[in-house]
Amino acid sequence: MATSRFRIPFASEVVETGPVPKGESRIHRSTLSETYTTTPDPSITTLRDVVHFVADKFGDKPALGWRDVIEVINDERDVDKVVEGKKVVERKTWQYFRMSGYQYISFKQLRDIVQSVARGLVDLGVQRTDILNIFAATSQNWQIIQHACLQIGTTIATAYATLGESGLTHSLNEPEVSAVFTNANLLDIFSRVLPKTPTVKLVIYDGTPSNTILDTIRNIRPGIRLISLDELRKAGEKSTTTYEERRPKSDDVACIMYTSGTTGNPKGVVLKHTTVLAAVTGGGMYLLKGSVTSEDTLLHYLPLAHILAYVSEMAYLCLGCTCGYGSMKTLSDQWMRDCTGDLAEFAPTQLIAVPLVFETIRKGILGRVQSSGIITRAIFGAAFAAKYHKIPIASTLADAIVFNGVKQRFGGKLRGLWSGSAPLSRETQDFFSTALLPIFNGYGLTESGGPVTLSGPEFCAVTHVGVVNPACEMKLLDAPELGYVASNNPPRGEILLRGPCITPGYYKRPDLNSDPTVFTSDGWFRTGDVGQWNPDGTLSVIDRVKNLVKLSSGEYVALERVEAVYKAVPVVSNLIVVANSEFARPIAIVLPHEANLRTALPNAGQDVNWAEICDRPETKQFVMAQLLRAAKAEGFKPLEIPSTIIVSADEWTAENEFLTAAQKVRRRQIEEHFKTEIQDALRKSQS
Repeated sequence: MATSRFRIPFASEVVETGPVPKGESRIHRSTLSETYTTTPDPSITTLRDVVHFVADKFGDKPALGWRDVIEVINDERDVDKVVEGKKVVERKTWQYFRMSGYQYISFKQLRDIVQSVARGLVDLGVQRTDILNIFAATSQNWQIIQHACLQIGTTIATAYATLGESGLTHSLNEPEVSAVFTNANLLDIFSRVLPKTPTVKLVIYDGTPSNTILDTIRNIRPGIRLISLDELRKAGEKSTTTYEERRPKSDDVACIMYTSGTTGNPKGVVLKHTTVLAAVTGGGMYLLKGSVTSEDTLLHYLPLAHILAYVSEMAYLCLGCTCGYGSMKTLSDQWMRDCTGDLAEFAPTQLIAVPLVFETIRKGILGRVQSSGIITRAIFGAAFAAKYHKIPIASTLADAIVFNGVKQRFGGKLRGLWSGSAPLSRETQDFFSTALLPIFNGYGLTESGGPVTLSGPEFCAVTHVGVVNPACEMKLLDAPELGYVASNNPPRGEILLRGPCITPGYYKRPDLNSDPTVFTSDGWFRTGDVGQWNPDGTLSVIDRVKNLVKLSSGEYVALERVEAVYKAVPVVSNLIVVANSEFARPIAIVLPHEANLRTALPNAGQDVNWAEICDRPETKQFVMAQLLRAAKAEGFKPLEIPSTIIVSADEWTAENEFLTAAQKVRRRQIEEHFKTEIQDALRKSQS
């Protein structure tokens, strides 16, 4: 392999013999390894081996930690709402939680529990050829049931806990699932899809469901087996069953990971044992090895049905880190009663999040500052400026007076923040770098086994997503119709990936697996993302092929790039930019950040109806002015600035199908919901 010619010693442009194929960049590989990295340790040949490896190496050290819910407090209130122009009163419930402290199991105990559950599964008749679907929230039991399946060679399929009935039905039927692991509170939605999922014959649940829901399921499917995970584990502890003959092969399918489905039914991405091990090694362990040790602790709350959480937790587990579990609802103190949130209670040293989470945290902090007195705002502003501009003595004072309080909200021990899944705005990166610590960016997809690039302490910047990991190689392919070609300076084009961490294909989708616009004949996966090679060897993700939209002027606007900037505006909770060939300029549909907007506007206190505030012309003018300010600061061209906005008063959730289960916007559904308003905006812009 060639010696890296870049300042950053982690990426190398391969010196190929002969000319580079026309319309392509040179291939980039990592210089961290002469060959593809495929396993965290030679003793690990399949994912089955992971729990045995960590038990032998880390023994009695805490492996997994969790909290028990002691009490759920429901606070019901009447809320005014405007429906079809009429004011109505709606009864809403806010939930608060009283929780225990963290309790832990060691790496040895993890192995023992996994083996007990594995024996229990075999005794229940779960076959090697069966597929078990995990339809559950992130928890220690998600991992336990997964590793138990890995022991006996049974493939798992994943389903987000927030998945709707249609998506859940599809992810149970397509792989002909015979067994399901779920949470007690999800049995209701499961019961509604059960009549449409004829292959399910076993349900393992976590928690304490009502007898009513259990009877409902039995009535729908007479003969179905229902058992709690605790019962299964205890039965396995007493069992003498052996399953050594069920040891999986390295080329077996470990997991069928269903995507969240932004444009239709979820697709099942096939992940073999070798795929995941390569992803863990290249995307997780190899680049993290220098900065993460077995003394680190990771708080997990992202869905384990998401590749970022799935692979990163496996990597941290292999490194001997203690993983704690939480949830979005219980992360902070906001929804807690008589106890602290997960961040303060667990005090992690490492945190992985998606941009939406980081932006929500930033806006929450700024909102509290803005609603404080003028002196507090002035102190915070001065402290932020001192830290941002690295004024020596003032920076130290700023930490002591202001930012140490911010750090304590995260438990006070954080030293690693990692972001992936979507673009992170410059404003959010700058805020965390100043108030807390820098965010390390990564890039990857479900199809790539998670992150295939990562930045790190030596080369952290918002302008790029780091360097290629040693489990894959990467090149750029011309997209001439969009003006991106590899012969540009810097080279630009569609990102193509190849290597052992890349999926072999989609489950039961021969149409996609044979499509040359998805998988090329020589083994490259076409991501649909547009990348740029930077002079220092890092990669920047600048656009997405399908989200580059041609306006009536013939010029293109990159939706995701401009959305990332507008979403960082403090009064914006979420947003999409709408454009097509009929528009001279795009428009934006904006979900405001309620707390921050109420603070910023006059006569918008808690006693004023939220829908009424969103409907005010002055609200639209104010939000538009904030977007214009962000556009100006970013140097946007006129075609990247909305001509008008539509203000949405209703929440965007997975339940109303405005978001996927992975919290990504579903453009088609949002645009369909606001179809009349979009057409009105288009008509006015053309008049």
